[in-house]
Formats: sequence, C-alpha cells, structure tokens
Amino acid sequence: MKDKNSKSEQWQHTHTHKN
Repeated sequence: MKDKNSKSEQWQHTHTHKN
C-alpha cells in the first residue's frame, strides 16, 4: 500500500509541475 501512495504522490507532483 505504501508503494501505491508513493506513486500517487509523484503522479500528482508531475501534473502540478506540468501545469
């Protein structure tokens, strides 16, 4: 479950930076 959370955080971070 920790892995999924980590991936979700990075995914959002990437989108935030892209915007």
